[in-house]
Amino acid sequence: MKFDAYSLKARVYPCTIGLFPCFLLAIIYVTNIEVYYHYFTSFAAFGVLSSLLAHIGRDNGKKKEKGLFEFWGGKPTSIILRHSNDHLDVHTKKRLHTKLEQTIPNIKIPTHEEEQENIQAAEAIYDSCTKYLISKTRDSNKYSLLLKENINYGFRRNLWGMKTGALLIILSCILVHSLVAQEYLLQLALWI
Repeated sequence: MKFDAYSLKARVYPCTIGLFPCFLLAIIYVTNIEVYYHYFTSFAAFGVLSSLLAHIGRDNGKKKEKGLFEFWGGKPTSIILRHSNDHLDVHTKKRLHTKLEQTIPNIKIPTHEEEQENIQAAEAIYDSCTKYLISKTRDSNKYSLLLKENINYGFRRNLWGMKTGALLIILSCILVHSLVAQEYLLQLALWI
């Protein structure tokens, strides 16, 4: 079995969760559980909740992403490919369009006039080009910069998707801390 990020997240993590009760049983019989109980429960809760929050964040990020694309007027890759967008100069864009037509079978990049006449059809072509390029750039060794940028984008999108949950967690922690450590907060307030 090839051990990569997919194997770790899709195969090893589920096995770890499935075997976790055996690990706990071993901990109970091998160690002095009374001494280390709080450490084990803290690490276990942190691991489980982190995994859960990661999935929630990704799902929420994907939902918010659609609204962000609508706000921007399309996907960033499609926007850049448009003739009407000036993010790239005319010469670079022409070279890019020519290369896409040469690389992708049965694709014809619309002209500026065709794009203006039917923007939805042009967007469909630009989206198709992006999907094709994504499918051809999965080799993380060959396209390491692309992978890094994709990871950065995923990090920001998922963190944005976690914002509501993270704020609730922070507020819960503040509430618990204020209930448990009222005297400490009072002393801190008097000190300030």
